[in-house]
Amino acid sequence: MLRYLLSQRCSKELAEDLVQEASVRALSKLEHLRDPKMLKPWFKQIVRHVLMDEYKRQARFQAIDQVPEPSVLDATEQLEGCDCVLTMLNDIPNQYARLLTAIDIEEDSVQDVAKKMGIQANNASVRLYRARKALRGQLKKVCGTLSPLDCLDCSC
Repeated sequence: MLRYLLSQRCSKELAEDLVQEASVRALSKLEHLRDPKMLKPWFKQIVRHVLMDEYKRQARFQAIDQVPEPSVLDATEQLEGCDCVLTMLNDIPNQYARLLTAIDIEEDSVQDVAKKMGIQANNASVRLYRARKALRGQLKKVCGTLSPLDCLDCSC
């Protein structure tokens, strides 16, 4: 598994950490292995999932690094976002607007919102993706941008 991870452009230290994390996951899920002959492919699949989780984690940190730092010149000066993003929630389907409000504004977890809606978490994630895509479409149409971050000093 180390060779596999190294072939995926992981550093040796990261590859070792990922194999260890995959081993812990595998041990906790060992009762789900039905056929002992399938141990190697089953474990490789767990390693792949751990690697994908690491890629997602790295992407989140890169996105956080791109968020502009607030200005420290004047403590009373606040960076205000564009209010049109909130009004655009009225222009997308109501179900999408409720989902975005619950998850992105009220910061509820996808799992909690899915339970409240009576759907699976995976389904809620797909709907959340579609809701964000619909909101980006409205942002593009109204403000000419795809990101609410680009709309911080908006005059639209």
